[in-house]
Amino acid sequence: MEPSNVSAYKLTPESRQKADERKRVRGEMAEVHLVFSTASKLLSLGEQERISLWKGMQDQWKEIPFQKPNHRDALIKNLPTDPGELSAKELVTKLHVAKYLGDGLGFDVIAFPNEHDKDSLVFAEVKSIKGDRIYISENERVRAIQYSEKKIPWRLLAYIHGYGPKDLTEMVLEQFRKADEKIL
Repeated sequence: MEPSNVSAYKLTPESRQKADERKRVRGEMAEVHLVFSTASKLLSLGEQERISLWKGMQDQWKEIPFQKPNHRDALIKNLPTDPGELSAKELVTKLHVAKYLGDGLGFDVIAFPNEHDKDSLVFAEVKSIKGDRIYISENERVRAIQYSEKKIPWRLLAYIHGYGPKDLTEMVLEQFRKADEKIL
């Protein structure tokens, strides 16, 4: 018999609910960490550099294939022309897009792709990882492929407990492509 990496556990409804809540809290904390870091970096930039960077991000909003037309309008309405017009607290709230537009976008936050980058912003789906698995919904998979095909600056950033964010975008997109090839 061939070895398998499939595991099965019997969970009670209560233990499932507790596990889901822990996972949700870890994910939200990872998102918050990322938007705080991004807001701090944005506000530390000079005005011209910040506005130029932000304008580049605004140009990308037009290309996002939103499922609901009102999402584009809400995003534009909620985000300023210059993030420097906002306090740090207000900017953190605005960068955390999933908080006011909800799920289904394929991204949670607007962020720098890594801790050292101040040259570009991306639309980031944030996952908190504990262990060696990452869970991605079908909607997230479809969105990732759409964003990749349209060259929208999208990233899958995994917040690995104890190590901070890691960009898993290319690795995950490669797995999606392989899976699509097998289906076709």
